[in-house]
Amino acid sequence: MLAWINKNKEGKWAIGAGLLELFNMSNNTQFLNNIIRPASVPLFAESMSILEPKIVYRNLNVPVLVLDPVGKDDLFPFEAENEALKNQHPNLIDHKIYLNTGHNIHYQRKEQFIKDVTTFLRKVKTYNHLK
Repeated sequence: MLAWINKNKEGKWAIGAGLLELFNMSNNTQFLNNIIRPASVPLFAESMSILEPKIVYRNLNVPVLVLDPVGKDDLFPFEAENEALKNQHPNLIDHKIYLNTGHNIHYQRKEQFIKDVTTFLRKVKTYNHLK
């Protein structure tokens, strides 16, 4: 969470400085292009719009941890798609489902979140042959 706190272009401390640029949402035109013309925007912005993991991750060659909160009022019910993606890259993707959990997994399931991230980081170190 500390990564969200940094200096903005004016040198003042801010929360989320640069996020609008990262998301390609700095102005109305960029925001609309993300929705209407996703193929014409930067790949990261396109990936948020098209939500086609099998396309976005088709050339995956690094480990990925998918944390999937599942709850009654789930805004992003993608557990089947995430499982299919894991099956497409079984040696690279770890898919963790958090039942009865909202979007902020790290608050609601702190201990399980820490355990899953720590285990994943060990996998990344092994994958990259680090000590």
